[in-house]
Amino acid sequence: MAKDGFIYLAETSGAAANFSFTSIPSGFVDLVMRGSVQSATGSFTQTADMRCNGDTGSNYDQFFFGTNGSTSTTYSSETAAQASGTLGVCGGSYLGTWTAEWETYISGYDDSTSYTTWVTRCGMGGGASGYNVNAFAGGIWRNTATVTSLTSVNLNQDADTRILLFGRRI
Repeated sequence: MAKDGFIYLAETSGAAANFSFTSIPSGFVDLVMRGSVQSATGSFTQTADMRCNGDTGSNYDQFFFGTNGSTSTTYSSETAAQASGTLGVCGGSYLGTWTAEWETYISGYDDSTSYTTWVTRCGMGGGASGYNVNAFAGGIWRNTATVTSLTSVNLNQDADTRILLFGRRI
C-alpha cells in the first residue's frame, strides 16, 4: 500500500476487551484504520466508540447514520459532549461469525490549530436471511493536542477481529 501513500503503522487482532494503538507518530495527512471487526457481545449488533489519548472527559461529539436491510430500518443520532465518540458498528456473537468491514479516516490528529475528526464507513451483510447493517459514523475530539493513542470503547472484539492502522501521505 505504500505506493498509494499508506504507510503501515500497527495492527491488532484476536479477542480483547478493546484495542489500543499507542505511540502513534505525527507527520501524516490522516490516520486510516481498516479491518474486519466482530464483537463477542451477545447481541445482533454492537456499536463501538473511540477515545483519543485516553481522554474520558465530555469532549466528544458524535454521529451515526445507518440502515438495517433486514428490517428496512434507518437510524440517525447525533450527540454532543460525550466521554467517547462513535467509531462504528459490527455484528455481535449472537450472529455467529459475521464480521463488519470498517474503514476509518482520522484527520487533524497532529494539527494544533484544529480538532481531531474521524469518519467510519462500515457494513456487514448476511444475505436475505441475515442481519445486514451499513452505516456512517464518526466524531470530533474537541482538543487540539497531538493524538498519540487511539482506544476503542465497548467493542469487546472476538477472535475474528483484525484492524490495521496506517498513516496516509499525499
